[in-house]
Amino acid sequence: MKELLEDIAAKLRSNAYSNEEHVRLSLVARLLQALGWDIWSPQEVNSEYGTVRSEDNSRVDIALFARRTEPAVYVEVKAVGKMARNLPEIERQMRDYNRNNTAVFSILTDGRHWRFYLSRTGGEFNQKCFKEIDLLDKLEAVEDIELAFHAFLSREEIANGGALRKAEQYLNSTQRQRVMRNALPMAKRDTESNPDLGLAQLLVRRVSDDGIDISESEAKEFILSGASQSVDTVASDNLHEPGPKPTTRQVPKVFEEKPGQSKTRTRAPSPKPGDWLSKIPELRDLKELGTWKAICDHLGIVVDKDSARRRLDDWVKLHHPNWPGVPEV
Repeated sequence: MKELLEDIAAKLRSNAYSNEEHVRLSLVARLLQALGWDIWSPQEVNSEYGTVRSEDNSRVDIALFARRTEPAVYVEVKAVGKMARNLPEIERQMRDYNRNNTAVFSILTDGRHWRFYLSRTGGEFNQKCFKEIDLLDKLEAVEDIELAFHAFLSREEIANGGALRKAEQYLNSTQRQRVMRNALPMAKRDTESNPDLGLAQLLVRRVSDDGIDISESEAKEFILSGASQSVDTVASDNLHEPGPKPTTRQVPKVFEEKPGQSKTRTRAPSPKPGDWLSKIPELRDLKELGTWKAICDHLGIVVDKDSARRRLDDWVKLHHPNWPGVPEV
C-alpha cells in the first residue's frame, strides 16, 4: 500500500491524470482494490449508481456495497484540481445523492484531495466532514495516509463497523473543537467586561450558547493547548492500536482567574513570514518564501480570495498542531 501511494503521488506530480476518467479508473479504483474491494463485481463496486431510481440524472460515480442490501459508501470523483473551487456545489450534489438512499459514508475526491463525510449524522452536509487527506502533503508521512485510508475506506473496516465508530469519534471531536475555537475570541473579549471571571469560565458560557456542554477543566486544557490541537491528534489512538497519546504544545497561559487583577496587553510588532519559518525545522531553509502566499503555495494550500495568513493558520492547526502558531498580523 505504501508503494502504491508513493506511485500515485509521483503520477499526480507529473500530471499523469489528465481527466476525470483517469482519476476514477487509474487512481480511485486502484486504491479501492488495494483496500480489499472487488472492483470487478458491480454488486460490490457499482459505477454510475442511481441513488434515486426515478431520476436518471441522480447517479453517483461509485457506490460501494459491503452488504448487498444498502450502500456503504458513495464516492464522487472530479478531475484533479476541479474540486476545491467548486466545493460548495459538489457538497450540495452529494447531499442530494443521499436524500432518499443514504450511504453511511460519502467521499469527494479529485485524486489528490480526499474529503470524508459521515452522511447519516445530522446537520448541514459540509459539517459532516470528519477527515481530509492530501496525497501531496509534503509534511504528512505516507504511513499516516495509509493508516487513514485503511481506517475509513478498507472493506474490512467498513463491513465490521470499525470505520463508523472511528468516524463518529472524529466528527464529535471536530464539532466540539470547532465550537470552542470559534467561541474563544468572543470569550477573550468577554474578559474585559467580566474581570471577576476567568477565561475558562467565559469559554464554557460561550460554548453553551451553541448547545455544547464542556467542563471548566476541559476549557482550561483547550486554552493551554494553544486552542489548535487537531482532530487527527485527538483521535490518533483510535487509528493506532496502540497509538501515541495526544501531545499538546505548551504555551504561555492566556487566562488569569484572580478577581480584580488588571490585564496588561502589549502590541507585538508586525510578524514576518521568515521569522515564523525559522522556528520550524522542516521549513527554516526555505528563505525564498518571503510572503504568506508563497508559503501557502509551497504547501499546496488553496488561498483563492481569502487571507493567505488565515488559510495557513487554519491548515497548521489541522495538520501540524505542534508547530508554532501562525502569528496574527
